[in-house]
Amino acid sequence: MNQRIASLTSEIAGKPQLHEQLTVERAQLYSRKAKCLEAWKKEFIQDWWHSAYDEYISGNEFTERDRTPLFNIYKKYLPERACLRESLFTETSLDSVIGQQCLEDMVALCTSTERVVYYPGLLPEENQCPICSKLMSHVEDDP
Repeated sequence: MNQRIASLTSEIAGKPQLHEQLTVERAQLYSRKAKCLEAWKKEFIQDWWHSAYDEYISGNEFTERDRTPLFNIYKKYLPERACLRESLFTETSLDSVIGQQCLEDMVALCTSTERVVYYPGLLPEENQCPICSKLMSHVEDDP
């Protein structure tokens, strides 16, 4: 396709008014080439996204690791865990404010109503859905 475009360009030689049919053919080739490149780009991005997402979720094949302690990441998503970390081993009675907060946080963690919750470090085995065994990046969300 590139060779044909190059040959048409040389035949037109900067005078598209004299070679209207060649100009139209070249424009059609450019359009076809653009569509092919767009399709290739879309497929490349989709393949890259799925493989990159799977690797990210599974935590494999990253040469650089973030040195942030994982708990500092988890507590952003699970504030109950952060509260428990701070106050669970405090010596106080269950009737105190701290004791009541610990109980509420434990109940909240145990009775979560989230349908599916996957946070960093809390992932399904082999990054596959436990029900359908598909890779998590390929599981469609239900609206």
